[in-house]
Amino acid sequence: NPWDAGSARLLAQLGFPDGTYIGVEAPVDASVETGTPQSSLMKANAGPCGWSVTSSDLKADLERISRVGVMVGNPEPRSRNRPDGTLAEWQSESLGPGAPGSNLPFLMEDKTPRSNRAPHSSPSIEGTTLTGVGMVVLGVQNLDENIALFRKVYGWPAPKVEDHPDFGAKLAYFAGTPVILATPSAPDSWVSERISRLGQCPIAF
Repeated sequence: NPWDAGSARLLAQLGFPDGTYIGVEAPVDASVETGTPQSSLMKANAGPCGWSVTSSDLKADLERISRVGVMVGNPEPRSRNRPDGTLAEWQSESLGPGAPGSNLPFLMEDKTPRSNRAPHSSPSIEGTTLTGVGMVVLGVQNLDENIALFRKVYGWPAPKVEDHPDFGAKLAYFAGTPVILATPSAPDSWVSERISRLGQCPIAF
């Protein structure tokens, strides 16, 4: 059930057994700005538009990533009360330009138990074969530039690159990670249209 996430937004969360989750946000009033970096993406009904990863030491991670030349800010404290009154507190910060999590993930460090912020496993998952979010597919304009960016930030080896015309993209897989980069395989592909309309952001989970 959606619940008030503040800043004129409603939030629903679907938690999986492996601890990952999907959050769905929307304005309380579609005609009113939410005052968040994702506001324009919500207005465009973008669907997938951001992703995050958990950090055990946000300050150290930001310092390390800053040293490789990626723009970072200072950790920002966040909090909210769940519908049952449980308080969730955490810190977060985005990496690089654009809306948080639109390309590189935004980082989150929990100050209260993570289960306060995100459900471990939603009741609707019980009895299904769903176990978690396995991959995030990021739509990118320039594949080589983004491969270099992720390798610089995470020290990953070179990805495997394959053409997938049925998906409308060329895909770069980083083995052992949840990241796939997708660049349009043709000017008229749906991936090309989405990037031109929304910019670089996740296109699928």
